[in-house]
This record gives sequence, C-alpha cells and structure tokens, in this order.
Amino acid sequence: MAEKKKEQPTDYLAVIRNDIKTKEFKNIYVLYGKEVFLINNYKQALIKNILGVDDLTELDGNLNYNYYGDAQYELSSVRETANNMPFFAERRLIVIEDVDVFGPQGKGLDKILKTETLDSTYYIIVLRYYDETVKDSKLIDTSNAVYKVCAEKGVVALFPYQSEDSVKRWIASTADKAGKKVTNGAGEELIRRVGVSMQMLSTELEKLISYKADDDTITLDDVKEISQIKLSDKVFDMIGAMASKNQNRALALYGDLVGLQVKPAKILKLLVDHYTVMLTVKQLYDKGEMTRADIASRVKKPPFAVDKYISQGAKYTIKEIMQILDDIAQTTIDQRTGLMKEQLSLELIIVKYSTANSGYGTWR
Repeated sequence: MAEKKKEQPTDYLAVIRNDIKTKEFKNIYVLYGKEVFLINNYKQALIKNILGVDDLTELDGNLNYNYYGDAQYELSSVRETANNMPFFAERRLIVIEDVDVFGPQGKGLDKILKTETLDSTYYIIVLRYYDETVKDSKLIDTSNAVYKVCAEKGVVALFPYQSEDSVKRWIASTADKAGKKVTNGAGEELIRRVGVSMQMLSTELEKLISYKADDDTITLDDVKEISQIKLSDKVFDMIGAMASKNQNRALALYGDLVGLQVKPAKILKLLVDHYTVMLTVKQLYDKGEMTRADIASRVKKPPFAVDKYISQGAKYTIKEIMQILDDIAQTTIDQRTGLMKEQLSLELIIVKYSTANSGYGTWR
C-alpha cells in the first residue's frame, strides 16, 4: 500500500498575498503574533485593497471604515456597524485591534460574525503579543468559539519571528532600497545586538541609513558605533563572564545594567530566562539526538544564539545550572518576604557564581 503523503500546512501569508493580488477577499482576516512589523504591513495592505484607497490618510472621514481599539470596542456597536450597507462602495471594513476577542472580551462576537453580518462587511482582527516567554502555539485558544468562526469564514494567520536567514535577506533588501549595501558581518552583528524582531531592526536600520547618508556601505564598525546592545545581550555577556570566573568583568557588566537604570527584579528575570534556556539547550545538545537547527527551533532562538548557549553551557553541569536557578528562586522569595534587599541579593548571586573554585555550595 502506498504511503499516504503528509498534508502540508497552509501558508496563510501566501493566501493573503494572493487575495490582495486577485482582489478576491475573505470576510475575516485575523493577524496575530509577535512579529509586529509584518502584522502592521499586512494590515495596511489589506485595508488599502479592501477599501480601494491609495493612502491610509484617506481613511479620515471614510464612512466605510470602522475602527475598534480596546477603548472603543463595544459589542453592540460592532453588531450595528456589521449590518450597515456600505456607503456608495462595494465593501465596509471593520478593524478590531488589540482586543482580546479570543478571551472574555470576545463573548458574543462569534454570533455576530456567523449570523449577524452582511456579506458586504469585512473584518480585520489584529492581536499583537509582546510576551517572549509564551510559545506561539499558546498565544490563542483554538477551541474558542470566535476562533472557530474566524477559521471557518476567513483566514487566521500567525506572524512569528522570522528565521535568521530570512531576516538577513530582509535587512539587505531594505538597505538596498535606500541605496545602501550591508556587509555580511554588519548584518549578523545587527541581529546579534537587536534580535530578529523586524520592528526593532527597522528602527536601527533607519538610524544606520541616516548615519551613512554620504556613503553607500554599512559596515560592522557602523553597527557597533550606532546600534545599542539590547539588555538580554548584556545579561548574556555577564553570564559568560560568570561562567568563566571573570568576576571583575561580570561586576562591570552588572554596573552597566545598573547605569541603564535596570531594576534588580528585571535583571533577575533575565537571568532566570537565560539559565532556563541554557539548561534546555544543554540537555538537548548533550543527548546528541538533535542538530543545532532543531534545537534552535525547539527553544525559539536563532542558531547563532544556540551556539552561544552551547558554549556557555559547556562550562556547567546540568546539576549546577539547576542549583543556580534554585538559588535565584530563593533570592526572589527572600526579596518578597523582606529578608534581603533586591540589589544586595542580586549582587551576592553574581559574586558567588563568578568566584573561582566557588564549588556551588549551599546557598545559605
């Protein structure tokens, strides 16, 4: 018997692009995820093409454009709008943005979408997520009644962070449109400093393009000169110094974070996030059953970051990483119960784990 081919997942972004190209639109588009830059681009393209406008400034006073943000959202108003014929046009558009329609705020919306909306009414539902700790698969409840109607009558498209290779190509393309070339080292360094968020990269690219107004090449030195390292990278370097028992370097990097007015609780959270990912990467890598690319996919980090986690993790045993996490957890409890001040408890953690031959003894 011939083996049944595995059904490939639908590329919903390609579906949206084709709908825009053919001008044949679904009645509902849900755009959600963490890649805010792409969400905004697709939202704007859909608005322009569904309403037939060339510029978003034309939406001012447009009687067929109805916007509901978190502050404006009322179910009764959406119901009334959904049943109004478009004014001298083919379509009416309702945009619902950053409203928890797949949660408590969406109660009753499924009925409106299913049975109380004219065929000439179209919806764009936008949900942006900023919590890095939540997996993409957990962002929305697919058993929710509103979700089921949206999936049945339209397109529900997830916008995750793009792969490092895709982001590199996008950086090169964006710079090229501005008449600039980005050297390989510069593109990689920009991603290392900023991450793969295209929203943040877009801001940094604008700064770099302006900085190199009289030059057609953006170099590694330009990136180092202009682009700030994000907090998680400073923590990455601080943990690297701790793992290498370079206490002076670890404390200097900690001082940089303090100088940036980062609160001790925030630094502790970054430490927990970092060591948690390091533990997972080390466990997977030590088993020898997964490639670096597979590990990167599992922990939702770019491959270059996984290489760094592997390098740092090699300086610890799994037991040592777990003890560090336990110590940080105890530190958090001590802070909350008033047994120790935030800054002092954090500094003790850094000193303890950057001291040569510390032996990772009992915390107390």
